[in-house]
Amino acid sequence: MLSGALSCALFSCAHVDPNAHECEIATWGGFAKSAITYTFDDDCHNQFSIAVPIFDKYGYKATFYTDVDRIDNWQTLSMCSEKGYEIGSHTLNHFALSGLDGDELEDELGGSKDVIESNIEYGNCLTLAYPYCDMPDTSVVAKYYIAARVCDCRIENPTPASFYKISSFGVGSESPAFRHAQSIIGLFEKTRDVGGWSTLLIHEVDEGDGYSPISSAAIDSTLMYVKNNESDFWVATFADVVKYIRERNLTHIFLLDCDEESFALSFSNELDYIYDTPISVRRQLPSGWSGALVTQSREVCSSYIKDGYIYFDVVPNKGEVIISKE
Repeated sequence: MLSGALSCALFSCAHVDPNAHECEIATWGGFAKSAITYTFDDDCHNQFSIAVPIFDKYGYKATFYTDVDRIDNWQTLSMCSEKGYEIGSHTLNHFALSGLDGDELEDELGGSKDVIESNIEYGNCLTLAYPYCDMPDTSVVAKYYIAARVCDCRIENPTPASFYKISSFGVGSESPAFRHAQSIIGLFEKTRDVGGWSTLLIHEVDEGDGYSPISSAAIDSTLMYVKNNESDFWVATFADVVKYIRERNLTHIFLLDCDEESFALSFSNELDYIYDTPISVRRQLPSGWSGALVTQSREVCSSYIKDGYIYFDVVPNKGEVIISKE
């Protein structure tokens, strides 16, 4: 069903081009061919002092999975969250979760979420990385998180089989297949070719004392590669990709009103307020239109014209979308 975009045929309206209300929701943000996520575990200092400036340079964001018992600087995490980085949970104590009893598991999952959200001013703690990639009863995980990460080296389909068993690829010195930039770029190219989603699992950066270090030069090279090929790769945090997938699959588009100069649409689903990631949409310009302006709740949306289509980003459930002739 999701070969490249999700087609949503809408109602026609008198005096308006018959194709005016046919929209496509992109499989991935920006109509990219694939999705890429960088995740960092264990709160190694070099992740923040070395890796974050590299991501800032290219305008991309990563996900940091926090071991609450190891945190000694909540201000750094809070500053990253304010800039758009995701702060997720790696539990309270980094225990193997499948061996815990019910109360212990609840404490590790719910307790870490509570501590993180009480110390991070911006955003919610929405996703989990299982310590040692040891997956417990996912019905308990689902009480606290919208998705969780394992590490079984698979490129995910556009819609994962389970949001609580999303794969990742370990990189660095302890991962023979992905020690260097070129091998990681090769993984990205395979991900592009199948239209999927790949997540990197990173620990230490450069010469720190954490597990499986990877060089900052390799991180820089991979980010430069995706920046130079943005039509192929959408780089986003783990939570944003999960939210996008669910919004893409569940959003319905309805025509509210139209005339020769504009038409109004609604983008709605039954997801709750945390699902706030913009989805990418395109539609053909009506006959006689050379340009268009897109607004949502009276705020101008990011949009552009290409090959007779208007491309734009909207947030479902955030108000009426109006496309006006320019």
